[in-house]
Amino acid sequence: VRWCNFETISAGQPWGIWGGWSFALSSGKPSVITGSASSVLTDQAILNGTVNPNSSETTCWFEYGLSTAYGDATTPVSAGNGSSPVSASQVITGLLPDTTYYFRLVGNNLKGTAPGAAQTFKTRRIVVPSDAQPWIPSLLLENTE
Repeated sequence: VRWCNFETISAGQPWGIWGGWSFALSSGKPSVITGSASSVLTDQAILNGTVNPNSSETTCWFEYGLSTAYGDATTPVSAGNGSSPVSASQVITGLLPDTTYYFRLVGNNLKGTAPGAAQTFKTRRIVVPSDAQPWIPSLLLENTE
């Protein structure tokens, strides 16, 4: 007959001991922290955050858009099944210059989905030097010969 004993260690992590083997039990949804955006340009940015899978196979992705309704999301990636926070970063492109974007990191495992808090960043504006000459596409010029 096998026996099972459940106990909580000092960190609050539930552990199971089954017939002399110890193993971590999943303690819930992922713990998610939305970080800040980095390397922000006129049309792209890197979104950052951390996710703790809480010992359950977890995927994570970023949601982003012009409001907290978001509207766009990155492709989900694995955050593993560990019990410590792991970094998550993804590049987003095709952004509008001089525009404020909202974003958050979201984690999902068998225990549920956990969104991080919303953060914002503003893309850089396009700067045209004051002494720049007007650009006229050559295709628009008439042939005067």
